[in-house]
Amino acid sequence: MKRRVVAALLATMMVVSMCACGTGNSEKDQSLEVTSGIPEYADDKQLEMAAYCGPRGKGYRFWNGEYGTYAKDPEGGWEGWINQEWFQAYMDCGFTYLMPEYDAPYDTQKDFEKSDLYKYMELAESMNIPVLVYSGTLVNLTSSPDPRLTDDQKEMLKKMVDDLSQFKVFKGFTFRDEPSIDMAKSFASVKGYLDSLNPNLHYYTSLLPIYVKDASVLSKEHADNKEEAYLDYVDTFSDAIGNFAYDSYPLISDPVRGETMVDETWFQNLRLVAENAKEKNYDAGITIQACGFGAAGQEEIAWHKRRVDSKADITFQLYTALAYGYKEINYYTFWEHWMASDTEEHYTGMVEYPEKNGEEPVKTPAYYAVQQANQEVKKFDHVILNFNWEGTMPLTAEGKTMSVGLQSAGDYESPRIDSASATDEAIIGCMKDKDGYDGFMIVNATDPAQKLKNKVTVKFKKASKALAYVNGEEQTITLENGECTFELEEGAGVFVIPIQ
Repeated sequence: MKRRVVAALLATMMVVSMCACGTGNSEKDQSLEVTSGIPEYADDKQLEMAAYCGPRGKGYRFWNGEYGTYAKDPEGGWEGWINQEWFQAYMDCGFTYLMPEYDAPYDTQKDFEKSDLYKYMELAESMNIPVLVYSGTLVNLTSSPDPRLTDDQKEMLKKMVDDLSQFKVFKGFTFRDEPSIDMAKSFASVKGYLDSLNPNLHYYTSLLPIYVKDASVLSKEHADNKEEAYLDYVDTFSDAIGNFAYDSYPLISDPVRGETMVDETWFQNLRLVAENAKEKNYDAGITIQACGFGAAGQEEIAWHKRRVDSKADITFQLYTALAYGYKEINYYTFWEHWMASDTEEHYTGMVEYPEKNGEEPVKTPAYYAVQQANQEVKKFDHVILNFNWEGTMPLTAEGKTMSVGLQSAGDYESPRIDSASATDEAIIGCMKDKDGYDGFMIVNATDPAQKLKNKVTVKFKKASKALAYVNGEEQTITLENGECTFELEEGAGVFVIPIQ
C-alpha cells in the first residue's frame, strides 16, 4: 500500500477545510448501512494507458510545407525513430502499452523475421512493454461490411498469430479506428476467429464520439435521434468486441470570439458509455485530447480543437473520466499526426515530427503535461480501480443556471451524501468497492483554460474521517458533522473515501 499521511489537506491544487455543526444522526442516517474501519488497498492494479501512435519509422506520409500535399520519405523502412531512446520517451510518459501504427498488410510479408514489424516487436520485447499490433490486414477485414472470412484469410490470420506469439509482449490487436455501425458484424467475426486461435488476446478499437455529424453511421434505425443512435451504436459494438474505447476531444477554441470552451457533449458521452459498461459489465475506455487540430492554415481565425499545453488540460479529462468509472485511458496523439487532407491540419502532438522541425523529433508542452498528469493519477490508480461506478452527480453554484453540457452529465443521488454544493460547475462520481466502502471522485468541471477555482462542499452521512487523494497523495482527515470543503484549481480532482 502506498504511504498514508495523517494531516489536514493543504496542497498546491486544492485546500480542504473542516466545518463543524451538529451530529447528523437522523432516523434516515441510522438506517444507512456503512462499512466500518479504514480500508487498505494493495498496490497491484494500474490504469491502462497508451497513446496513438507510438514512435514512427521513416516511410510514412509527412508534412512538406504546403497545405494539401504530401511527400514520401524515399528511404522508407525501419530507419527512423523506432529506437530505444524514443521507446523510453514513450514509456516515461506513463504509458503501459504500445499501439504502433503499421500500415503494411500482413499477407505481403514473405519473411516475417525480416519485416519492420518483427524489428518493432524485438525492441518492445527488450524493453518489456506490451504491444497491441495494428496491421493493414486487420483494418481491411474489420472495415468490410461482409463478415465472412475466406479460408485464405483464416490461414493468413493464423500465421499472423503464430508469428507474433513468439513475443511475450504481444497482447493482441488494434482493429479499425472509428468504425461505422455496419462494420460491427465484421468486428465480431474477426474477433471470434482470433479467439479460437488464442482466447487470451486483447482487442482495441476507438469508436466514434456522439458529436459525429452524420448520425446514420451510428445507427440507420435511429438516425433522426442522436442519443438513441449513439445508444444503438455503443450497444452493438459492446456485443461485437466487448470492452472498447471511444474518441472524444472536448477542448475547443474560437479565436474569432476570443473564447475557449468544453464540447457540450463531453459529459453526455461519458455517461452513455459508462451506463452501457455498467449494464454489460465491461471496462469502459476513452481516447482523449493531447493535440490541436482544425482547418489547415487557419488556427488563428477558425474554430478548432485547441492545443493542449498544461497539466490542467489533461487532468480535467482524466478526472472527469474517472468520475464515470473509466478504467482505460488513451491519448491522441503521441507522434504528431500528418495532415489528413487539404482541409485539416494537426497543429501539435506530444512529439512534433522531424520533417516539421528539422532533423529530429521535438517534445512539445503537451508531452510534459501528459507526463505530469499521468504521474499524479498513477499514485492512487490502484485505489480507485477497486471501485465500481454507480452514477455521477452534477453541481453548479446556487442561483446559477447549469450549462447545457452539464445538464446531460447525469442525475444520480448517493445515499451517502447528505448535501453538496459548489461555487461553480463540478461533478461527483459516486462509487462503491466490493467491501461496501463508498468512494467519490470530486472534479472541477469548468473549462480548464478559464482558470476558475471552485469550492466544493460535501456533507457525508455517518462519516467522522475520510481518506482523500490530493495531487495523487493519500491523506487522512478528520470531519466534523461529516463535512469537508475542497478548493479545486482548474482541472483538479480529489478522490474521497468517507469512513465512519
